[in-house]
Amino acid sequence: MSRHEHESAEALSRRFEALQGRWHEIVNAGDPAADELKDLVDACVTHLRRAEFHHTLADRFIRVAGVVLIALDHDGCVATINEPGARSLGYTADQMTGLDWFDTFIPQSQRAAVRGVFDQLIAGQVTNVQTFENEVIRHDGTTRRFAWRNDVWKDDSGAILGTLSCGRDVTDERHARHAVRSSEARLRAVVDTAVDAIVTIDTRGTIQTVNAAAESMFGYSADEMVGQNVSMLMPSPYRDEHDQYLQRYLKTGVKHIIGIGREATGRRKDGSVFPIDLAVSEVRVGDERSFTGIVRDITDRRQLQKQVLEIGTEEQQRIGRDLHDGLGQQLTGIAFLTGVLQKKLAARSLPEAEDAGEIVGLANQAIRDTRSL
Repeated sequence: MSRHEHESAEALSRRFEALQGRWHEIVNAGDPAADELKDLVDACVTHLRRAEFHHTLADRFIRVAGVVLIALDHDGCVATINEPGARSLGYTADQMTGLDWFDTFIPQSQRAAVRGVFDQLIAGQVTNVQTFENEVIRHDGTTRRFAWRNDVWKDDSGAILGTLSCGRDVTDERHARHAVRSSEARLRAVVDTAVDAIVTIDTRGTIQTVNAAAESMFGYSADEMVGQNVSMLMPSPYRDEHDQYLQRYLKTGVKHIIGIGREATGRRKDGSVFPIDLAVSEVRVGDERSFTGIVRDITDRRQLQKQVLEIGTEEQQRIGRDLHDGLGQQLTGIAFLTGVLQKKLAARSLPEAEDAGEIVGLANQAIRDTRSL
């Protein structure tokens, strides 16, 4: 039972009038006054059902924008509807009065279900307020989705006259939620198909989410990681220093990894360690802060670097052998033959002997340079 049910109509009117200007703010922002408003709506419906609702309060209530207040008679025809509600459907209240609610305003695919709730209320088969959502056809043929609270409408003797429904257009809200869910699904698909491990943590270092690549890389399941400190993925001494680094950053704002990235070391579930590239970014949503780490296993890259170094060393050795065994010996041969030629020219007192001597000197210098290389 509503705590306002026994208040007078005038008291309810004053209380409701104080809240009605904040209707959208209360309903859409989760305002604590939403419970107060709900109690007032329940009380108003109760007064309407008992035919004790004061005319002034009724007028004020049914004029509230954003709310559809509608009464259906025993046959399911519109007995009365507030003007804002009628306008939201593209009609005036007079135009809607007397129209069959189900045949005119409910899509064929949903008609049986909505009619079923109405029939149960009319038959007195349910005693509690019924809530559900359905599409409503507007005058221009478009549809809008409404959330309803439905109750029976009785006269003073308790005989059921019809139903009373209070509805709110939730079309945009549902579209927004669908868009958010679609965006989240697309983002999750991208994250889950990423080759790199992606791990998010809060300001305490607690793991919030991981992707499939992180499970594969570290050997843990998501359930084993989420809720644990991220240091479980690090070997000592990094695991012992991580929380201190995080708290120091939160206090000073001095970045060592965040937004920069570096090579580090990861630790798998089996205790094995491996080299990683770690890039960390900070995300702020309102007052909440979290950190996203993108981890790449660079074991293959390190092995490739090692192979490149080994190949380079082998190539240096090969070149050295070629210089020593090939070019060096050839130069030695040239120097020897040129020396013999120099002696023959000198024996004949030919001036070319001096040129041959210079060639010998140059050949010997080339030999020394080759040995140095």
